[in-house]
Amino acid sequence: MQAIPKIAVKAAAMPEFGSFIPPRTSVARQVRAELALVLIVAIVLVAIVLQA
Repeated sequence: MQAIPKIAVKAAAMPEFGSFIPPRTSVARQVRAELALVLIVAIVLVAIVLQA
């Protein structure tokens, strides 16, 4: 009988975690996008230097 309330509490807590996860994923996506842009710029600069 004690396990049922624990499961109910976990189920009630899950939507909160679900609401907190999207901002973290969006921030992670922004960081990944910025890192990708920096890597692209670095590769382009290296290619220009090697060609010169």
